[in-house]
Amino acid sequence: MNSVSFQRACRGGGHTVTSKERRKLVTQARLFHHGHRRRSSPVSVFREAGGFASDLLLTSFVSWLWSLHDARKIKITSWWAIPVLNLLIGLSAALPFYMYLRYDKAEIAPTLTT
Repeated sequence: MNSVSFQRACRGGGHTVTSKERRKLVTQARLFHHGHRRRSSPVSVFREAGGFASDLLLTSFVSWLWSLHDARKIKITSWWAIPVLNLLIGLSAALPFYMYLRYDKAEIAPTLTT
């Protein structure tokens, strides 16, 4: 609601706007202009960041365990690169690299290329 329509709504064709109606119109105009923003405190921001960090650590740890178990089963010798990539770049680089190593060693590689 812009200022012109706000003034028209306040005038209302001879209708006197009460202070309660004016507050309601001002609140509606602010919500329309700013949107429904949630005011977050620094504590809630750290709480959300802590949740994200714990998810990332848990996912990394589980992927390390899975890739170590699978690498021993398939006999991948360069498994040491997976935790290094995960710590230096991230899980988004470590998992595709492990899948590449796994594809080269797995029994399904010759059947997919024919």
